[in-house]
Amino acid sequence: MESTSQRFVGSATGIAIALPTNWQSKVLSQPPERAELYYSLPLQKHSPQIIVQTIPVPPAEHHSGSYHELANSLILEQQQASLNGSIREIDQRETVIDGHAARVDVFSYIDPASETSVLQYQICIQMTEAVGAIVGLVTAAEMMQCLPIFETAENSLELSH
Repeated sequence: MESTSQRFVGSATGIAIALPTNWQSKVLSQPPERAELYYSLPLQKHSPQIIVQTIPVPPAEHHSGSYHELANSLILEQQQASLNGSIREIDQRETVIDGHAARVDVFSYIDPASETSVLQYQICIQMTEAVGAIVGLVTAAEMMQCLPIFETAENSLELSH
């Protein structure tokens, strides 16, 4: 890992992630809703940020495609909230994160409040008793600068087992 990165281990989620040294973290909530926010300074409405969340899935509802359901739900949520009701898909692929099936979706949409184009880089992971969501957000203006950060973060993910 480069000296310009630091490794965060989420106290609420147990998910480890590598990010630039100028990024900070804070816990957004406590169990059962486990979420953490990682962001670059200064934190503003459209600052580059990554939200990491684990969502427990009851055993009766848990199945091998739970992470696909979460990914589709997140995409639909953004599509419905976007200014013109649409998103522009940039990438979608299956991958493996720390031995777990995962799906990466990259898309852009127009934020209705600011009318700003936003890039969302999301990773949904199938976990043993939960699903994980890692959602990176950045304005289109900062996309080229932040895509390598999001890609490095994706490749650095480790889940507590």
